[in-house]
Amino acid sequence: MKALMKKLSTVLHIAIMFCIFSCGDDEQPPPFKLDIPIIDRIPDQLKELTLGQKKNIEEIGFVFVKAGEFTMGSPENEIRFRRPDDRDEKQCRVKISEDFFIGRFEVSNEEWSFIMNVPYDKKSAKFPKVNVSHTLSMLYCKTMTKELRKIDLIPPHLVCRLPTEAEWEYACRAGNAKGVHGFKLLEEDTGDQKQDRLKEKKFMNTISSNDVNFNETHSRPTLMINDVKKYLYPQFSQNQWGIYHMHGNAKEWCYDVYEKSFASSALAHMSKEDRENTTLTDPIGGLYGRYRVVKGGSFFSSSTDCRAAAREKINGYKESSEIGLRVVIGLPLR
Repeated sequence: MKALMKKLSTVLHIAIMFCIFSCGDDEQPPPFKLDIPIIDRIPDQLKELTLGQKKNIEEIGFVFVKAGEFTMGSPENEIRFRRPDDRDEKQCRVKISEDFFIGRFEVSNEEWSFIMNVPYDKKSAKFPKVNVSHTLSMLYCKTMTKELRKIDLIPPHLVCRLPTEAEWEYACRAGNAKGVHGFKLLEEDTGDQKQDRLKEKKFMNTISSNDVNFNETHSRPTLMINDVKKYLYPQFSQNQWGIYHMHGNAKEWCYDVYEKSFASSALAHMSKEDRENTTLTDPIGGLYGRYRVVKGGSFFSSSTDCRAAAREKINGYKESSEIGLRVVIGLPLR
């Protein structure tokens, strides 16, 4: 009993001392607050750009994309065209809740040089900037944000960044479900291998080198430049919204960390019926991961890898002559 009383006395003494020191006259520091930019904190009136601001952004090579909904992913009859590791292109309704701007072209060597203050070969000035990692692409966007704000080209609440996988596909499809260049959906398999191969060939030939820069033959094509005046066909690789080279030319980094089920792990556990009745709003990949999403295919890709729904996982530190970037101007993601 004495031992217990002694123990209680010690605890009470410590409590009293803590109260004395914590209740002194000195002001206590304010509680720590983590200031994370949340889109909902931005008043609606600040999200609205003036016509002059929109025009200024469009004049430096961007296309205004209105918010909307679309069907993301590929139907089951495109399974044969998916990469072995990327078979999860499950279709789902997706809502893009905020307007944004996206580059009319991929970032060129000239533009990269101007923003990053590095030299470049003038002979390749208009060619897409390739051999650039996801990490460097993010740095480019951050630097571009600072430079455009210096000259008041973008308001404080907007940033330059990479597109999310959902934004990229939405812009690629120009809001429609069939893709840009008429990638025709295959009919149901007949079970006749010969007939199915003919259908596959028909699918492969729904785009050609007349409008998309991809590896149509076994020869190695080259990158196309960001100058429509040089094109034999004026509408070369332009979609309904006036965005060029979403299919082929250079693969493009997306912001997202790669996930087996695009943008949301929840999709992997949903039934087909649930997915059809679910609309994902502004889906985006996780915070951490080695691999990032790459979209669009390149000048050396087959047509199947240039599909709007096609997706690759690439190490974020990888640099490749096939991978470049396209910039979005919009609200911060995180």
